[in-house]
Amino acid sequence: MITKLRVAEPAAVYSADEAPAFTIPVALPEMDEIRRLALALHAQNKVYAGEMWGWPVSYEPESAEPPLDSKMTFTPAFFFIGVWPLWYVSLSWDSGREAEPTLLMGDEFVVPPAAHAELVL
Repeated sequence: MITKLRVAEPAAVYSADEAPAFTIPVALPEMDEIRRLALALHAQNKVYAGEMWGWPVSYEPESAEPPLDSKMTFTPAFFFIGVWPLWYVSLSWDSGREAEPTLLMGDEFVVPPAAHAELVL
């Protein structure tokens, strides 16, 4: 299910008690849907760049080459959806292909629906 929210200025600019100066309506996919997509792309183990739910999506499989200026011995597989800095979710298989991925989510621009129910469409 896609939740319709509005994107606003950074959370540091306003408190949860006040309405943001402006908003843009957007549709965000559920976290379960994002995770299923990421795991499906990870299972295919191929480079991917496309769009899903109206957001850009990319996946890079693990590489035996270590990242530049890093102590890592390989480059982990990496999944990304969204547009930084507005909203994004990334999953990185830092501990190896078979390990659980590390989740990073940037949602500081998203107005929480509970804080401003009048903004939810």
